[in-house]
Order: sequence, then structure tokens, then C-alpha cells
Amino acid sequence: MEPAFYRILFRSALASLILIAFTAAALLGTLYSWRFAREHLQHRTLSLTAGIAGGLLAAFLLTLAMRALDKPMRRHCPPWYLRWPLKINKRIILLVQLAAAGLAVASAYFLLFNFKIPAL
Repeated sequence: MEPAFYRILFRSALASLILIAFTAAALLGTLYSWRFAREHLQHRTLSLTAGIAGGLLAAFLLTLAMRALDKPMRRHCPPWYLRWPLKINKRIILLVQLAAAGLAVASAYFLLFNFKIPAL
């Protein structure tokens, strides 16, 4: 393997970690907006709208993180000991992305149908 490939792999992993950190912030904001909507009924619409936006932002950031992990796979075919962790990380990110989109859909559901928000 050439050193340029390892630089690409390091940069893509670093970009993925930064995007995942921003995703964690968006998910925490979504959960906080759920809590705020539960405690303050007069701000429920605004809080649940923020929950929808936070869930969609988290799903979008995870899409960018998966794309960053795909970058070394597109340029060169890495050896198996590098390929397997990349594939496993992509599958984990995909599951978290599904959960983030589920939070956005649940926020929209609670907002549209005016149901009680469960305690988290």
C-alpha cells in the first residue's frame, strides 16, 4: 500500500468522526426538544418542530459520514484488514441513521396528531 492511501484513509476517518460528533449534538438537541415540549405545553409546536429538524439534520450528517468512509473504498481497493472495519462502521452508522430518522418521524407524529409525548 502506498502512503497516499493511508492519508486518504486517515482524513476520511477524521471527517467521519467530526460528522458523528455533530450528529451526537443534533440528536441530543432533538431529545432535549422532546423534554422541553413535554414540560412546557405552550412551546410544544416549536419544540417538536426543532425535534423534526434535529432528527433530519442528524440523518443528513450520518449520510455525509458514510460517504466519507466510502472515499477510500472508491479510490483503491484496500486490503481485507482495512475493508472489514470500514464496512462494519458503515452498517453501524446506517442503524444510527435509521434511529435518527425515526426520531424525526416520531416528532412529526406527535406534532400532527397531538399525542402525549412519552418520557425518555
